[in-house]
Amino acid sequence: MIKKHNIILLSVISALTLNSFQNTQKIKAFQPGDSVISLDFENTATASDIIPMGIVTLNIDTANGNNSNSCLRVTNRTQAWNGAGFFDHPSIIPGNTYDFKAHVFHYSENPENILCTMKTTTADGSTSYNTVAKVEMPSQTWTEITGTFTVPPDALQYAIYIESYNK
Repeated sequence: MIKKHNIILLSVISALTLNSFQNTQKIKAFQPGDSVISLDFENTATASDIIPMGIVTLNIDTANGNNSNSCLRVTNRTQAWNGAGFFDHPSIIPGNTYDFKAHVFHYSENPENILCTMKTTTADGSTSYNTVAKVEMPSQTWTEITGTFTVPPDALQYAIYIESYNK
């Protein structure tokens, strides 16, 4: 039976936005509904779980949080898929199902399609990309993006990250 967990990522900001994961061994069992990862970016230690996806700059922004003082700001993206995420996070176990939630903001003048994507690489070397969530966001407004994903049991590497159709 697949267990379902929550990943809560709060106040993620950018000229785009977000997060990704890594895991090589089983860890403590979580109960359905437990928060596995929860980041509010109120201290820089929480940002260490987040990695850049592609060429981007990640900074803690202490002036523009959503219901908090801080958020993660993603800037200097060179391609649409560039963002921030979790890569092989030790709290994410292949074969399990997880709920995902993040709050995203963008500065462009027009609505923006924002996606949460899961990249998976398996033992045979094949790579797949699956959309976990997609939302069309109004400009300059905090918007919640939610979705559910299952890390395939045969995943050797995986990443969960936020991207946008536009740079």
